[in-house]
Amino acid sequence: MNRAIEILYNFCCVALLYGNNSIRRAKLNSSTTDERIATQRCLTGVPSAGTQKSIIQTTVLLLCFVTASTIVTAQQRISFNAAFDTALQNNLQIRSSDLQIQRSRTLQNTWLDIPRTGAFIENEDINPQDPKGILKIGLSQSIEMPSVYRARRNLLQEQVKSVEITKQVRALEIKRELQTTYYNLWYLQSKQLLWQRLDSIYSSLAKAAVLRVKTGESAGLDSLSAMARARETTVQLSLLQRDIQVQQENLKRLLGSPFNFLPIENTVQRVPVSFLDSPVNNHPQLQLQQQNISIAQAEIRVQEQGRKPNFEGRFFSQRLYGLSNPYSGFSVSVGIPLFASKTYKNRIKAGELERSYQQSVLDYERLTLSTNYNQAYQQLQKDLELLTYYESTGLAQADKIIKSSNLAYRGGEINFAELTQYLTQAIDIQKNYLDVLNQYNQSAIQVNYLSNAKW
Repeated sequence: MNRAIEILYNFCCVALLYGNNSIRRAKLNSSTTDERIATQRCLTGVPSAGTQKSIIQTTVLLLCFVTASTIVTAQQRISFNAAFDTALQNNLQIRSSDLQIQRSRTLQNTWLDIPRTGAFIENEDINPQDPKGILKIGLSQSIEMPSVYRARRNLLQEQVKSVEITKQVRALEIKRELQTTYYNLWYLQSKQLLWQRLDSIYSSLAKAAVLRVKTGESAGLDSLSAMARARETTVQLSLLQRDIQVQQENLKRLLGSPFNFLPIENTVQRVPVSFLDSPVNNHPQLQLQQQNISIAQAEIRVQEQGRKPNFEGRFFSQRLYGLSNPYSGFSVSVGIPLFASKTYKNRIKAGELERSYQQSVLDYERLTLSTNYNQAYQQLQKDLELLTYYESTGLAQADKIIKSSNLAYRGGEINFAELTQYLTQAIDIQKNYLDVLNQYNQSAIQVNYLSNAKW
């Protein structure tokens, strides 16, 4: 974008320089003392060289400004579904969730954690008569009960499921935040169109008021009031543009994109709402908390299996000094936790307390989600009632007020003060409609989020 503006600026400079040189050559070729030519120019209306220069400069500058304005304001539009697909691909939180899932799935393969194999060299049975002793070389290996490894595998599997559900929670939260930002931006865009329409009305009325002052039909107060109203709408448009830019920055963060986007050009629409019989039971946040309970239960099983004995085997080969053939053998030992029973009991008890805690958190989150859903649903119904009034009656009345008041003012039936009053009433109705529609959409977004609806 900056490169395009730079190229356009260079083009304007070259065009202005070329225009100035052309005018300078035209002035040199003309005779400044030729009164007959000068008189003919005055009679025929042909502009002088200085006038031609001014016209060329003004035309080129105007063309450059219009083109630059077009380049700056031309922004790509995107639908909400396309924006959400882009967010799922580029959002940094989703990417970090994918990395966490890959990490957990990799750790899942570590459930068969067999201890290291030991290698040993022993020299035993040394006595004064046989200082060489018996040399043994062998391997040792310890291993847990098979149920211990199954318990560890189950724990790792439950942890993988937890990370996968965490991604679903993040995706749902990003979708809610993205739709909130998108519809806020769409609301501001629709409000900007309304102010542009009002600006056009007041600009037209200001010209009509100036003309009526010149013709003596009215005093100058109407003209001043009309220009003040036009200036006010211009300021409001500038403020709205800043609000739009703020929302665009938030949209870029959610999309993981460096470009500015705008919603589709249509007027902001309602957010579709899906009402479910049991809205909160399938929410990913509850599924995640339920998974925390499963993880706590899996950890209890791991602690319970820790009380079981482990096994250790040894295989060795020994050489009796003075004999040509060595002897080989093996040994198997069982490790029993005789003095750690209390420790294991405390660990199991701590795991059970953790499971009870996670269950209490689940009950609280279920109650919170249900309460929030009921509140959002009631707010949605309130917004819907008011929105229905505006769509069925209010907007039509506002359009009639604007048309009738304009005709009455131009026909001289009402003065400008009365016209302003009518226009203010009509515009307030339209602005209130957009505000109510935006509030309805925000409530609908919250209801869909809490019910985990497919929207």
